Amino acid sequence: MGIHQAVESGSLQLEAEVYLKDYMDVDKLRMYEDEGIIDRRGHRTLPLNIYTFSKRAVYENLWDDITTKCRGLIVHHSTEEIIARPFEKFFNIDTDYRPETHRANLPDAQPIVSEKLDGSLGILWRWGGQQGIATKGSFHSEQAEWATKTYNRYYPFSKWPEGYTPVFEIINESIQHHVVHYHGYNDLVLLALIENKTGMELNEHSLQLWARMNGISVSKTYNKSLDAVLAEDRKNHEGYVLSWPRLGRTPLKIKVKHKSFLDLQKVVHAATPGAILEALKTGNVDLLNTWIGQTNEPIGQWVKSWLVRLNGKYGEILIKSNNAYKQALFGANPSESRKAFALYVKEHAPEYASICFAMLDGKDHKTLVWKKVEENFDAELSKPFAIEEAKAA
Repeated sequence: MGIHQAVESGSLQLEAEVYLKDYMDVDKLRMYEDEGIIDRRGHRTLPLNIYTFSKRAVYENLWDDITTKCRGLIVHHSTEEIIARPFEKFFNIDTDYRPETHRANLPDAQPIVSEKLDGSLGILWRWGGQQGIATKGSFHSEQAEWATKTYNRYYPFSKWPEGYTPVFEIINESIQHHVVHYHGYNDLVLLALIENKTGMELNEHSLQLWARMNGISVSKTYNKSLDAVLAEDRKNHEGYVLSWPRLGRTPLKIKVKHKSFLDLQKVVHAATPGAILEALKTGNVDLLNTWIGQTNEPIGQWVKSWLVRLNGKYGEILIKSNNAYKQALFGANPSESRKAFALYVKEHAPEYASICFAMLDGKDHKTLVWKKVEENFDAELSKPFAIEEAKAA
C-alpha cells in the first residue's frame, strides 16, 4: 500500500504507514512470545494479530519497552504494519517500581484530568473494508464481539482522522461486572484518538469535535489540580486518569483510584460464594453485613442471593439428615446394636451417614452439614461476582 490517502476537513492528507519494527525491537518481542511474557492472538478470518502482555508479565511485574507497548497492539500478520495502536500501559500514582509515577517526579503543569471508567478497553481496527473493536487481548472476547456489533450497528459510517486509532471504554453490565454501577448504561465511550506513528493523542478540543461529529459519547474531563484529585473520594466512581502531553511521543499518564473504589474492588474479589459459605460456617455476621451493605447495589443483591442458596441447601440437608437419623433410630435401636444402625443408614441414607453418626454420638454435626453444602456447589464456589446473577436475585 505504501501511502494512505484520506480526506479530512475537505483537504487531502497523506499518511505514511507505520510498522512494528519502527515501534519496538521485534527480536525481543519474539523472545518474549517464546517465554510466555507476550501473548499473540490472531483474528479468525483476517490476517491480523493482536499483541498483549501475559499473566506472567503481570504477576512478575515484567514491565519494559516491549510489555508496556503490547496492550492490544494490532498488526498485519505478514507485513507487520501497525493497524491500531492503543494506550501503552500506565500505572497508579506512587507505584514503587515506576519512578515516573512518584508525586515528586510529576510535571509542575496541571494535568488533563479525565474520568476513569470501569469497563474494558476497546480498540477500533479498520482493515480491508472491515472494521471492529478488539479488547486488549482478543478480537473475539465477549466484550469485543458485543462492542463490534454495537459499533457497526449504531456508528457504521463514523469517520476518524487517518493514521489515528480511536480507543473506547466498553461498558456493558449485562456481560461484564463492574465495581462501579452504571445503572443499565451500555455503550461505547470515546477515550482518545492516538496517532499510530508517535503515540501522541489529539487534544481535548479535537477529541470532542470528532466525538460530536460521530455521535459518540466522550469521557468527561475536569479542570482540577493534582492536589484536588488526590483529596477526592467520589462514591460509585473509579477515579481519574491524569495526562501530561509530550511533543512527538506518548503522553505521561497516571491512574488515581478512589479509596472507596479500591475498598469495593476488594469486596468484589473477596466475596466469592466460597467466602460467603465460610462466613456462614464461622458466623461472621459483620463481614456478611459489610458485603451486603455496599454502595454498589448489584453486589449486595448478589451476596444476598448466595446467602439464600447456601442457607437453603443447608436447611435441606439438615432436614434430610435429621429424618434419616430418626428413621434409623426407629428401624434399628442403636442401644442394642450400633452395627444395625450403621447398616440401616448405609442402606437408606448413605449420603448422610457421617451426619447421622455425629448426631448419634452427640458431636458437632453442623460442620458436616456445611461440608455437604460445599460438596453440592463444588466449582461454583470459586466464581466471582456476576452481574447476571445479581439481576436474577
